Amino acid sequence: MFYLASFDVTAAAFGTVTLATAGKTSVVVDLTGLIGTTAATTNSTKFFHYPTGASAGAITSQDVAAAYRLTDFSVYGFGTILQTALRAGATANSWTSPSGITVEWRLASTPASYRIAYPSATFSVTCSTALGYALMGFTGVQSGGTTYDGTVLPTYLIQPTLAAVSEPTTNYEPTGIANHITADDGTGYGIERYTGPLYRDWLQQFETKEKTIRLNAAAAHPWTFQALFEACRGSRPFMVLSGFGESFYEVFSFRSEGTQWHPERATPGNDSQFHIPFKCVVEGSVTAGL
Repeated sequence: MFYLASFDVTAAAFGTVTLATAGKTSVVVDLTGLIGTTAATTNSTKFFHYPTGASAGAITSQDVAAAYRLTDFSVYGFGTILQTALRAGATANSWTSPSGITVEWRLASTPASYRIAYPSATFSVTCSTALGYALMGFTGVQSGGTTYDGTVLPTYLIQPTLAAVSEPTTNYEPTGIANHITADDGTGYGIERYTGPLYRDWLQQFETKEKTIRLNAAAAHPWTFQALFEACRGSRPFMVLSGFGESFYEVFSFRSEGTQWHPERATPGNDSQFHIPFKCVVEGSVTAGL
């Protein structure tokens, strides 16, 4: 199970990533300048961590209007767009077999971090900022090999301790969808919405303090549930993979009463396990390409 927050590469000082190999001009990519393409073929700097090469263009929902908030996100993930940029730079600098450069987010790996590979030659990977390294799950310069695997979970990604949510509701409509009014003479009339939002609530139970609270984050999982709330609030969506017994990604946004960060101790006085309540708007689901 994973929680995947959306992110905008222009919103933080991620800096540059540099690939270098002997005898060739280094490839330098500005992470804040990465551009993806939306389903409407417009440019976007907003991404999720998708498996490399996968497209999230097929977003569906029970609510026909629910996918609107997702239309300005790249249909390809961060890794795929970074891979394209690195290959373009390697081609321009006459590297051997630049199409062999791969940037792969490995969902099934431990940890679920990025792998950067170039089988044609030994190379190095250097980021100009700690934020750049963290975005791919690296902790520092990578050198001396042809393949490098991240050693920590990337920023904007959480793998909870329990692989399922607790106390989930079904998708439900909020109050206020319609009103039925009765006049003095007994006749009635109604005011209603044709389409209403769908809500869902759940708890992520018995989570560790290190994965819950930002100040207690451990090196193995530096991004916490508190960071998820702070990053998304009411404006940015996030995905949940497999938490509801499904194999596809489900997309949510925090609704107004759910934007407050307020974890609960699993039992009074227990400072090692926490329940994290989620009160969300159902945005949709991603069923193709992932």
